[in-house]
Amino acid sequence: MSSFTTFIGIALVAMLVALPAGASAASASASFADDTITARSTRPSITGEAEGTKSVRVVVRSEAGKIVYKKDARVRDGEWTVRISKRLKAGEYDLAVYAGKSTRRDALDEGTLTIEGKKSTKKEKASKSGSSDGILTVSSVPLLTGGTARLNASVPVAYVKITNQGTEEVALEGMTLQQTGTAAVSAISTFSTSDDKGGSRATVNAAFKGKSAFVPLAATVAPGQMRIFTVKAGVAPTAPLGSTLKLDVTDVTTDARVYGAPLRGTTWTIGL
Repeated sequence: MSSFTTFIGIALVAMLVALPAGASAASASASFADDTITARSTRPSITGEAEGTKSVRVVVRSEAGKIVYKKDARVRDGEWTVRISKRLKAGEYDLAVYAGKSTRRDALDEGTLTIEGKKSTKKEKASKSGSSDGILTVSSVPLLTGGTARLNASVPVAYVKITNQGTEEVALEGMTLQQTGTAAVSAISTFSTSDDKGGSRATVNAAFKGKSAFVPLAATVAPGQMRIFTVKAGVAPTAPLGSTLKLDVTDVTTDARVYGAPLRGTTWTIGL
């Protein structure tokens, strides 16, 4: 064997060893569903897509460049989700996603995360409604099948079951929805909400920041109570035919601890 052949062999071995676990040399790709994320929750969920790797690592850095949080997530059906378990302070953070369980290689995608935080009113502090001792579980009601979303129509995009597992009443402020379908966010004109108790009915104009929109929801959940909320999206008259809507519930805004989010959306195809 010539010295040149030996050199090539050693170089190839070194390249393979340097690859992060679960990633291939050239085919791995990963991206955030939204590169600009604004959240009111101090422990938001971050979602994205990936190919050519079995797992990704998401790193959150402060504006000073210090790593404040990192977490690995498995890739399932080309999608991944990271729920930040550490409470983040209000402010801006830099996001990076890597293939595998290593940050030695260049990031495959970068983004920004803004935590808006929440200022409690004197009334809220006095009543302790929705305090950090509250515990909510969130799940989807499996009734949505998707289909055709017609122009100017309103289609259900989420049936959300919220149960208060704690001992105190919890106040809900709203939900954050993220458009992960192929249609631009301008295809959605309004959001409307209602619940199984006959209340919480409201319709608001869709106001997106990037691909995420906050939908207000003024409601309370008593200890041991379960409530089901319906969220509908209004399709704009100029929405492009053939494109799709898929709205994930990425966060439920409340001072309570929330378990179960994010909830994957159902695909609707815009048509006549």
